[in-house]
Amino acid sequence: MAKDSAENTRARILQHALSLFAEYGFEGVSMRQVGAATGLTTAALYYHFPDKEQLYLAVVEGCFTLRVNPLLPGEPSQGQAAGDPWVRLEAFVAGFVALLVAEPQFQRLMQWVALDRDEARARHMAERVFEPFFHGLTDLVPAARDDDERHFLAVAIMGLMAFPFETQVARQWLPGFQNPASAAAHQVDRIMSLLKNGVTG
Repeated sequence: MAKDSAENTRARILQHALSLFAEYGFEGVSMRQVGAATGLTTAALYYHFPDKEQLYLAVVEGCFTLRVNPLLPGEPSQGQAAGDPWVRLEAFVAGFVALLVAEPQFQRLMQWVALDRDEARARHMAERVFEPFFHGLTDLVPAARDDDERHFLAVAIMGLMAFPFETQVARQWLPGFQNPASAAAHQVDRIMSLLKNGVTG
């Protein structure tokens, strides 16, 4: 029972911390704020997480473990065909865009993470959270000639998926704007067309 209670408390902390970090970023949130939102004293909060850095890392890692990594297709079993790489990539793109639509908190958190300029924290995040996901994404990139091109294309795909959401507040005043949440399927089609055919294809 005590273990269940501790796990429930940890889950509650992570949920409230996600809301705060998504709204204000790492620098804009204090452990005192997280404790107040969770209904815990600061001392009780530190029992579960030794510092804000570890809490932040746990929030981002939890988002990827529970939400993003399951979107990546697993390795085909022995004797099973891998399938059309474009179909596999499109399934991931559609799933990730749907995630951004369904969970705006996750989208805002990822925007804060991308803007973080603390190199030590960024390296820790890359090695512990992003590397498994990035390997999975680069494996989906069809017809890349080498690791450099595979890396570039994977980053470009992430930008094509996320940037329309990150810039929608400013873009709504520009010609041709479509709300990415209401035009998700169209966005997926545009991304896949651009990747397959290029700008003039």
